[in-house]
Amino acid sequence: MFVVFVAMLVLGLNTAIAQPVPTGMIHITAAVTTNPLTVTPGTLDFAGLSVGKCYKAPADPSGASPIVPSDAGAVTAALGETNILGDPGTSVSMQFVLPTRIYPTGGVAGGYIDLTYDNLSAAWGATAAESNYFNPENPLTVELDGTGNVFVMLSANPCVSLTAGADTYEGDAVIVVQYVGS
Repeated sequence: MFVVFVAMLVLGLNTAIAQPVPTGMIHITAAVTTNPLTVTPGTLDFAGLSVGKCYKAPADPSGASPIVPSDAGAVTAALGETNILGDPGTSVSMQFVLPTRIYPTGGVAGGYIDLTYDNLSAAWGATAAESNYFNPENPLTVELDGTGNVFVMLSANPCVSLTAGADTYEGDAVIVVQYVGS
């Protein structure tokens, strides 16, 4: 009987020691917010272009706005900055939808102006220092600075048709911007 008692005691201790430890789950959540991307567009304005002439007009953050040839007062009158604002230090992709031909808006003149783009037609960087040139026909990924900004300057190379008359010629470029990571 004593042996049975010792056996039951040992068996009871093993059962007491082997009992499962109670557990509980703690649910964890975290909310992440991002600033929506905003785009404040600039304006590209050429003045004094001559009929039948083609020009090269690189993006120029210095404000000199060179245009070649600069005959009879042909200038880039406004090469405005486009500001992209979002979360500081994040990467964004930029893609442009660019016009290749613009038409007169006054309805008086005929003709058109063809626009082409090259590796100097756009630049990005800090305000008034857009020194990272690129071809706006190709998508590009850039990083927003510590304040969440990047500035983009867009230009084009206009070629005025022989049938163009005195008028204002207009078209629109669209910039599509989205976050691509951090």
